Amino acid sequence: MRVHQARRLTGVALAAAALAITACGGEDNSDFIDASKKVTADISAIGQDIGETVTTAGEQTDAALQTSFSELADRAGESVTALDDLDAPEDDIQTTIDSLSTALKKGQTDLDNIATAAGASNADEARAATEALVADSPAISENNTKLKEQIAELEKEE
Repeated sequence: MRVHQARRLTGVALAAAALAITACGGEDNSDFIDASKKVTADISAIGQDIGETVTTAGEQTDAALQTSFSELADRAGESVTALDDLDAPEDDIQTTIDSLSTALKKGQTDLDNIATAAGASNADEARAATEALVADSPAISENNTKLKEQIAELEKEE
């Protein structure tokens, strides 16, 4: 009788252990993947919108440019917050997220500086801030692309 009871308890213990291992090891990364895809798409859209704003800058008033660049800076800030809220399942992905967040914060500052210069109708400051944005943009683009690639790899593993 005791042997039978011990076997039953062992079986229950093994089933519980298997369930625990499945819950931990087979963690679903779909929420992370979805959130990451959204933020990388948002960052790409900001880059496209910056290009359009710069292309049409000669047709806009300083006040309109101030508003446009201020809105772009706000969107960049929202993306920084979204990046900082991500909890990557792997250290190398978290490193990319951190690098992208740092680069995007610099871009946000550059966009704010362009908006401020446009509002003050200060062409020299606007030029300097635009040059800073151009210098800071490759780090944003490269890290955003790298994160997209890492997400795609993670998605394949799902």
